[in-house]
Amino acid sequence: MAADIEELRKHLDVAQFPILLGHSNGGAIALGYAELFPDRVQKLILVDHQIIGLQDRKTEKLVATKDNPAYRGAWDNLVNRRTDTDDELTEAVNSIWPLYFYDPAKYTDELLHAIGDHIMPVWTYRWQAHCDRHLLNPTQMPDGLKYVRAKTLVIFGQEDMIVGLKIAVRTMDIPGAELITYKECGHFPWIEQKEQFMRDVRRFIEGRKS
Repeated sequence: MAADIEELRKHLDVAQFPILLGHSNGGAIALGYAELFPDRVQKLILVDHQIIGLQDRKTEKLVATKDNPAYRGAWDNLVNRRTDTDDELTEAVNSIWPLYFYDPAKYTDELLHAIGDHIMPVWTYRWQAHCDRHLLNPTQMPDGLKYVRAKTLVIFGQEDMIVGLKIAVRTMDIPGAELITYKECGHFPWIEQKEQFMRDVRRFIEGRKS
């Protein structure tokens, strides 16, 4: 997937990406690209991103949502979901979105509205997960953090149960990286802390100090 970004750069005929932003698994792809092609990215923004080869899911907190009505039984759906078809995967994923928020009652419907009737392909999901589980070099991404040359901003929600803050802290192995965390915020900072998120991203892009 990181190599695909390089093919896009060539197609666009640009020497560097001025800004590359990625969230969650998309953040892992952006990070992988910045490691493999360090001279091709000027600024890198990673938002609640994964580091393939490391895991920091807050399982105890996730289990605790089972008895919390605000999460609409999302934990049970996470454990028992069926993903044999595109429709089953789409239904399963849409049912667990509350787990991604600090305040699911306030924000889950906003996310579902944004997703709309988009169907999620099970083939893509299975093969991406398969590749992540069968890495030829499991430490390639964490070991490669030191190779990133892009000026890097890392943004994380402090209440993220899906990708924990240990991942954010480890990402500080990137030379000169800046880390910002938000209180009362889960996996989607641009939804739960929209105004602060947009200010921080704009400030970073414009090169202003905080």
